Amino acid sequence: MDCMPRVLVAMSGGVDSSVALLLMLEAGYHCDGVTLKLHDAAASSIADAPDTVDAAPVDAAAAPAAAAPADASLEDAALVCAQFGVEHRTLDLRELFAKKVIAPFINSYAQGETPNPCIDCNREIKFGALLDYAIEQGFDYLATGHYARISYEAKQSIYRLLKAVDSTKDQSYMLYQLGQDELSHLRFPLGELTKNEVRELAVAAGLPTATKAESQDICFIPDNDYQGFIREFSTVEAKPGEIVDSHGKLLGYYQSIADFTIGQRRGLGVAVGHPLYVTDIDAVNHRVTVEAESGLLHMKVLLRDIYTPDHHALQTVTEVTAKYRYRTPEAVARLVMMDNGRFEVHFAEPQKALTPGQSMVCYQGEQVVAGGVIAKVRG
Repeated sequence: MDCMPRVLVAMSGGVDSSVALLLMLEAGYHCDGVTLKLHDAAASSIADAPDTVDAAPVDAAAAPAAAAPADASLEDAALVCAQFGVEHRTLDLRELFAKKVIAPFINSYAQGETPNPCIDCNREIKFGALLDYAIEQGFDYLATGHYARISYEAKQSIYRLLKAVDSTKDQSYMLYQLGQDELSHLRFPLGELTKNEVRELAVAAGLPTATKAESQDICFIPDNDYQGFIREFSTVEAKPGEIVDSHGKLLGYYQSIADFTIGQRRGLGVAVGHPLYVTDIDAVNHRVTVEAESGLLHMKVLLRDIYTPDHHALQTVTEVTAKYRYRTPEAVARLVMMDNGRFEVHFAEPQKALTPGQSMVCYQGEQVVAGGVIAKVRG
């Protein structure tokens, strides 16, 4: 009897997911492909999204209409599945995506934070709803084209999330919220490969996606104009506020707090004869603080919404390396467990533009040991 596990492969229509399917089939698994429908004019209401400062949930009429996944991507995914003779499914998660990804993105900016919607999408959509669907449909695993690795430690019966072999493509930062249950049902077949090797495999297999370019933008904002997106789809009129220096001196006014992020230099609307940078965004008091670049340097952050893929690796004080943006290098730090169950990260050297709303991910060597969202910048 054939007992090979069944695998559902997430197919975006790009080269990475196409090669993920190829590798899972070559390994002997029984595979189906699935493409998610996440955002278009038919996106449903997200009226239950949480209220925030100066923001309200986006309603059905305001759901994004122009940024739907291109039909070409769906067609490419279907072509690859057809080439291998596997079933291609589509799964409509537009309503959930609007509620769990787009609304929090808009509302987070309205609170003076700078969010990362791709991390929310991974947690709620790809490794939340899609993984649930895969298990409900009788699949043993969900496979994706992410560049990361999963190892299993039999002695401790624990799964570990590891960096990809290709450090230039490593996506472990985006996956830190995966827990033991999710990791036990996931496969990342590209984790041991470089991007060039993935391209070579696609070309050798004659895949129609072999030379397809990658998108660098937020999927529901393809022109990268997130400020325009927020203005269009937020249901609450933006409130103007003050721009002040580090001493509280009034320098000017702004129209929307969502137009600012920590570290921003251009487009401030004020000038004092030397470069100014956004160092603080106070959504409650409608105030943006700007000062010299030295004001961006800090040593500590308080984290919220902590995830620990491997809790065995944590101590009261854990020596780690940490990164606070996908493209920033890791820096030496200590992850400190506080009495109230919260965590702080203390860096060995000052870090520039630590930003509330961004995720901080902590590593020990290749392993992800913890991560959370920056709640406050301290020291």
